[in-house]
Amino acid sequence: MKTTASRILIAIALASVCAAQTPEPTSPAETENKVIPEMSGYKSVTIHRVEPDGLRIIHEAGAAKIPIEKLTDEQRTEYGLTTEGATEYRRRIAANAAEAQARQQDAARAEPRQPATPRNEAPTYISADQVKATWVKSLKAPRSLDPNYSKIIKSYRDFIADIKAGNRDLDAQETAAAYNKALAVRAGNAEMANTFENELARISEAKAAAAALAQREAEARRQRLDFMRLESELQSIDRRLRNLDTTIRGW
Repeated sequence: MKTTASRILIAIALASVCAAQTPEPTSPAETENKVIPEMSGYKSVTIHRVEPDGLRIIHEAGAAKIPIEKLTDEQRTEYGLTTEGATEYRRRIAANAAEAQARQQDAARAEPRQPATPRNEAPTYISADQVKATWVKSLKAPRSLDPNYSKIIKSYRDFIADIKAGNRDLDAQETAAAYNKALAVRAGNAEMANTFENELARISEAKAAAAALAQREAEARRQRLDFMRLESELQSIDRRLRNLDTTIRGW
């Protein structure tokens, strides 16, 4: 289990990479910081924003969006979500992106051509490897004079080791996809924005599956330990019975 200090370091790194948020055509309602033990495979969930097509959440391993399709009927009712509202919301996002792209094309046609000045209007998308490299660079090793040095240095080393071992790959992919979606929306590229939104949904499912697998493995380890303890107790009882039998025969 990750320490609190480790999660703080991760949150700081995430914030440094993905500061820009995707503009939305509506203003989602802000919610109270109530912690929900489990939701759609995520643990320690805080609802960050309610959007017409799902919930933006903070959980113990990072941030994610749970689309309306992954919510139960009770959860949809609790947060006032409907499939009709989600469809309309997504349609408006696509329409806004298409309208922005059309305005951009009209403005480009109206501008005087300047062949001597090359233009590069395509957004520069980032990869998960770039995100991980930024995390490593943005986290400076703690100073030895810090009174909490021993705790901080362990969290720092654990985080760096996790990145090198690939344990933070899904987090890096999620950060890159969210950043790239924001770029695509600002550029008016609805197709790319939808591509990255689908990527976010895929990553969300993969993280939920990984969390479920980790829980199953932890339960299997617990059962093995219980079996080993029971077997040891039975062997101890068997030895005591044999000793008792030997003692009785010697009387």
